Amino acid sequence: MRITTHHPELTESGLVRCEDGGLRPPWAAVSDELRHYYDTEWGAPVTDEAHIFERICLEGFQSGLSWQTILAKRPLLRKLFHGFDPDEVAQFTEADIERLMQVPGMIRNRRKIAAVIANAKATIELRKSGGLSHLVWSFRPAHHERPTTVAGIASTSPESTALAKELKRHGFQFVGPTTVYATMQAIGLVDDRVVGAAPLVRYGEHMSEKTAVVTGGSSGIGEAAARALAADGWHVIVAARRLENLQRIAKEIGGTAIRLDVTDDDSVAEFAAQVSRCDLLVNNAGGAKGLDPIAEADVADWQWMYDTNVMGTMRVTKALLPRLTEAHGHVVNIGSIAGLRSYRGGAGYNAAKHGVHSLSHVMRMEFVDAGVRVTEINPGRVQTDFSLVRFKGDAERANAVYDGHQNLVADDIAETIRWVAGLPSHVNIDQVVVTPQEQVIW
Repeated sequence: MRITTHHPELTESGLVRCEDGGLRPPWAAVSDELRHYYDTEWGAPVTDEAHIFERICLEGFQSGLSWQTILAKRPLLRKLFHGFDPDEVAQFTEADIERLMQVPGMIRNRRKIAAVIANAKATIELRKSGGLSHLVWSFRPAHHERPTTVAGIASTSPESTALAKELKRHGFQFVGPTTVYATMQAIGLVDDRVVGAAPLVRYGEHMSEKTAVVTGGSSGIGEAAARALAADGWHVIVAARRLENLQRIAKEIGGTAIRLDVTDDDSVAEFAAQVSRCDLLVNNAGGAKGLDPIAEADVADWQWMYDTNVMGTMRVTKALLPRLTEAHGHVVNIGSIAGLRSYRGGAGYNAAKHGVHSLSHVMRMEFVDAGVRVTEINPGRVQTDFSLVRFKGDAERANAVYDGHQNLVADDIAETIRWVAGLPSHVNIDQVVVTPQEQVIW
């Protein structure tokens, strides 16, 4: 965690003027990580069970410690507590407590660890009567004035006292009125952002919405997926090289357009810096070039296919993994039946999509402890611009791929993406193969 060396200016309201000119409370001006957290997370409305459960547990761990310490240890805590999945944590035993007490970097407080387990069991029990989110949000005050000074920020309220009492009644631990009030501030039940302080910078009115990133979003499957997800209430960031198309689509769906070249490291880094939340990543950017036998293989085409399909998927996923981990998110990789079944002339594309297939399997293994789901969707014959790109603009050759055949359309794959994205967080669809009824691949 990088501590800021800037000598801050303290204003009359008690806010600190940071290096970027923004005003923040003193605790949020200590480091870059705290400033980012304050700008992009603190106070954003959170309504889902998993994130509220996590926040209650993290606030419990903070008791007697600084939030800077908790934020630094959050990735480790998420890993050790299975992404703060209540169903998983509720199964922990005394042996698990002993195991966790020995982990380097762990907050070695037996009572706090036991409290997480107790809170998980209480969360599950609450599902019988409306759930944790329903209970917590029922204590949202009818009226709350934003403070005008840092000194005016409360540490408790009648609502936090009442909610703490109710949580304890249901079996929650480390939920005193002060801890609960901090939770209420963090998840948006009360707005304690001092008047004049730096605002939340996610996406304005979209801050409370889940955010989906769709690469290759300027046409075909990417565009169809963006429209389907937007219709389901997602705030969609459409990303591709053709900015004009992206801007048109983003305007029509109420999304955000950001230019992205998945083959360019600098472009990916610039893109990721603009994404402060990512609940769903659809790695759709890809494609094929040529249908030449190996003896006539064009090395440049092979390089492009590998760089776009495999390296592009890796670059974007790696860049957004911190945001996906924070959100207990979901990665959907668009593969192909070409990654499952080879064919003459397809060696370059076959190899690239086999790479995506293997990459998806490894992601599934490596991301499971962070609570990030991974799905691979393998379409069969879909009538899009895919073949036009493959044959470098030769429309006659491209049309011949589809003429006289039953074909899928982009919306068919978009519906599959929409389906897997809408499943409960404890459900992971590892792989889907989608083909026209007449296309048999095995």
